[in-house]
Amino acid sequence: MGAESVDERLFWSARHGDVAGVSAALASGAAVDWPHPLDGRTPLAAAVAEDHLEAAEALLAAGANVEAAEAETGLSVLGLAVVLGSARCLNRLLKAGADLEARDADRWTPLMHAAARNQLYEAQQLLAAGADLEASIDGIRARDLAAVEAHDAILAFLDVEAGRRKRYIDIDRYTLQHAVKKRRWLRLSAFLA
Repeated sequence: MGAESVDERLFWSARHGDVAGVSAALASGAAVDWPHPLDGRTPLAAAVAEDHLEAAEALLAAGANVEAAEAETGLSVLGLAVVLGSARCLNRLLKAGADLEARDADRWTPLMHAAARNQLYEAQQLLAAGADLEASIDGIRARDLAAVEAHDAILAFLDVEAGRRKRYIDIDRYTLQHAVKKRRWLRLSAFLA
C-alpha cells in the first residue's frame, strides 16, 4: 500500500480530533473538502461524526463546505450531526449557517431525523434556529415520525411548538386584518372630510 496522501492525513486527523494534524495537513496543501473514496465524507463530516468541535472549527475557518453531503446517503453535515448526536458540532454548524432544510437521499430533513430518533435537544436547537416544523414528505412531517415511533417527549415538544407558531400566525393575521380595516377607515374619513 502506498504512502498516505496529504488529503488522507487531513481526513484522519479530523476524524481523530487532531487539530495540529488538521493544521499541518492544510498547510501542506490538503484539499479542505476532499471526499473520502469510501463514502464521500469530507474531513468536516469526519470531525462532526465524532463531535470533535475544535477540528470542525479549524476546517470551517479554512473554508470547508458546510453543505457537503455524503455520496451514498445524501446526508448533509448538519444531518450527520443530528443523526449521530454531535451536539457541540451541531451548534457550530447552525452558527455557520448550515441549511436547516437540507434533504438527504430519502428526502428527510435534519428535524425529521431528530424526531424519528427521539433527539429532543437536537430538535430544540433546529427549531430555535428556524427549521420548518411543517416540512413533509408526501404529507408526513417530523411530528408524524415521532408519533409512529412513540417518542412521547419529542412529540409533546413538537405539539407545543406547533401551537406556539400557530398563535403567532393568528396574532399576525389579526394584526393584518386590523391594519386593513384601519386603512379603509382612514381613506373613508379622508374622502368624507
